[in-house]
Amino acid sequence: MFDLAKSEYVKTAPDPRYATFTILKKGNAPVLKNDGAEAWESRDGVLGLTFKTKANSIDPDVIGMLSQAAAKAEEDFRRARHWQLR
Repeated sequence: MFDLAKSEYVKTAPDPRYATFTILKKGNAPVLKNDGAEAWESRDGVLGLTFKTKANSIDPDVIGMLSQAAAKAEEDFRRARHWQLR
């Protein structure tokens, strides 16, 4: 954002309503990973899953990671808040 008082660009915090998981993920390495997907911890303690496959397709690696990530999330992570669509 351009700060008129300083006459320069300044970095601002991302708006959490529009932040992507890339911004919200915590750490430099995934908690779990394979060739098709990665499970990352978010800053609020929730485990999120990202696909690495071409066009985010679902392949056997993604299916396996879904199972592993669900088990890991139930053991070590808190539940995500449920968002309501308006």
